[in-house]
Amino acid sequence: MSSAVSAQIVVSFLISNELHRKEVVIDRVDSTYDNCGLLRRLYAKQMLNELTAFPKINKRHILDIAMKYSIVSDFTSILVLETLQQHIAYNICPHPSRTTLYNHYMNYQHNKKQVDLKNNETKLAAILNLWNARCTWYDKA
Repeated sequence: MSSAVSAQIVVSFLISNELHRKEVVIDRVDSTYDNCGLLRRLYAKQMLNELTAFPKINKRHILDIAMKYSIVSDFTSILVLETLQQHIAYNICPHPSRTTLYNHYMNYQHNKKQVDLKNNETKLAAILNLWNARCTWYDKA
């Protein structure tokens, strides 16, 4: 196969101490992120395996790779959010592909912002009234 048209990649891995071998062909025409994502993550995982030999020295680099490729490492963790209440509690916006959840979250945030603005206006009005009362008292004295 010509490298200009496609690429063949062989991946070897162990499952329950049994060696498996998988050949993957990636067409250059169809080399989207979705098709190369697994490869990038495998490469990143291998880099992490090498860097974790000296975790204290490589902490920053390990964090960068883990965050870039969404891989759990010794310095990162994963948070699985399934409900609207969980997204609200952690203030994490759902991915737009989860349309219903995303729309509910955005509506909640919009309503919360409106309520917060109204509360701030009410507090400022109360403070202004107190200030005016103090100024009136001072002018009388």
